[in-house]
Amino acid sequence: MEGTMALRWFCLLLLPTALIGACKKPTDAEVQALSSDLEGTVLRPTDTFWGLARAIQMNKRFSDDVPAYITACNSTSDVAKAVLFARKYCIPLSVVSSGHDFIGRNVKKDSMQINLWNMKDIVVNNGTDPESDTGASVTAEVGSDWGSVYQEVDKYGFIVVGGSSPSVSMGGYTLGGGHSPLSRSLGLAVDNVIRFTMVSANGSVNEVTKTGVVITDNDGKVTQSANGDLFWALCGGGGSTFGIVTKIKFQLHRPPSEFVHLSLSYKYRENTTDDVAALVFPFYNQFIQTLSPKWGGYLLTGGPIDAGDIQDVPASDGFILFSMLHYGNFSEGYSTIKPLLDFRPDLQTSVNVSNHSTFWSYQKSIVERYDTRMYIFNTFLQSSSFTQTLTDTMLRFQGLASKIKPYGVYYICTTTHIGGKVSEADLSATSVGKNFRSAIGSLTCGVSWPLPVSDTYVIGKAKEFATELHKIGKGVYFNEPDQFLDNWKDEFWGNNYGRLLTIKQQWDTENTFCCHNCVGCEAAVISAAAIGTNVFLTAIAAASLAIVMQ
Repeated sequence: MEGTMALRWFCLLLLPTALIGACKKPTDAEVQALSSDLEGTVLRPTDTFWGLARAIQMNKRFSDDVPAYITACNSTSDVAKAVLFARKYCIPLSVVSSGHDFIGRNVKKDSMQINLWNMKDIVVNNGTDPESDTGASVTAEVGSDWGSVYQEVDKYGFIVVGGSSPSVSMGGYTLGGGHSPLSRSLGLAVDNVIRFTMVSANGSVNEVTKTGVVITDNDGKVTQSANGDLFWALCGGGGSTFGIVTKIKFQLHRPPSEFVHLSLSYKYRENTTDDVAALVFPFYNQFIQTLSPKWGGYLLTGGPIDAGDIQDVPASDGFILFSMLHYGNFSEGYSTIKPLLDFRPDLQTSVNVSNHSTFWSYQKSIVERYDTRMYIFNTFLQSSSFTQTLTDTMLRFQGLASKIKPYGVYYICTTTHIGGKVSEADLSATSVGKNFRSAIGSLTCGVSWPLPVSDTYVIGKAKEFATELHKIGKGVYFNEPDQFLDNWKDEFWGNNYGRLLTIKQQWDTENTFCCHNCVGCEAAVISAAAIGTNVFLTAIAAASLAIVMQ
């Protein structure tokens, strides 16, 4: 029986739509009828606002994966209608909100893209919510960016665990686990979720909590389930997988009296070699082990560039930047940050300490936007990962990357400090992998370039770096992974994958929701743009036929 189910799912994943069933393309009149029935609208490539809707696709490597339709939804009802329409006409689905996706999960060629950007309602309960452990909560539609959420809850004197970039929408971020500069004090985003609103493949609207699901079907009939499996799966199992989440309710927290931001930087090199980095990295390996959990934040590094190494990029000695946020006043955290302040002050290029009365005061100054071709990779750094091997690997790949010919390659790497409350959480409460919980750093490196001609070469070099980092760390962050990641199920979720797959099969029996390296979506499902459409379809058809014939 298990083999039969596996075969059925594998064939559903691999067979092109034409081989699954006879579905006709919707007529223009049918598309227009859907658009007229929505609070939002359906866009097609000839429509005026098509280009604006497409512009949120940040990683330009996937610009050729053009959807057939963009359904700009204004409500959960719109999402349900769009899902049913796409299923009726066998149109693949993709889902996008703010566009912060690095590996092509939020777009598919010829799909109906569910665009959640306009869904931005934010409602704060400032102290009387019985569902919240703190009594306070915020319910936000997933088109809301974190900056808007932070600003709204700040009006009521609260904070919420969310992303470091104010421009990131909170849907996909949260469904992948969600680390934050507040995580060492308050846990991951999923540790603070109270409720999800999710549209399932059959168009039903589901209110999902840890105690069960309230299901409203298309006819308005309401049923209830006391099974908390779906809540568990949504807390870390990834976006665009079990259904389309349209709202999330989070518990809120009263903040400390102040936050302190410390920005301290070094050059990567002082003279002609990576001499500064060779000193700072070993220091950091020890420093991070004893840092108070009240200090969150990041270590950002970029290697040096000599004149002429990379076209149109000026020479630079590179940088090492500690951007640290203390959950409380400076005097409380001074003792554990003092070793950093005292480390080689003669080599420090800047030291700035700023006090913030609110988290939003700190957060609103952060600007982050991507609009180029890029490749990223990640690993979770455990306590045992911070060794000389890590230092040597960073120096070898980051320090000399610009010397690689014929194209120079420039890596920016960010280590997000986790641990603290992240590690203290109940492992069984969410689907977040154990390697995420046990890590004290999440190291993500990325490289960007302007022209498609460099894709194969640059990605190949990045994969060499990624391979070495995976030997040092353990586990990978679902939200910031390598596109071409071996053993992704184990890297993301470890032993949780089997349970996640079972829940996926219960809630999405026909695999309506599928994205690259997502639960139930095997590695064969890769963007056609990455390997060529004709080769993609031919390989899929051949593989499917071989399976069926066995």
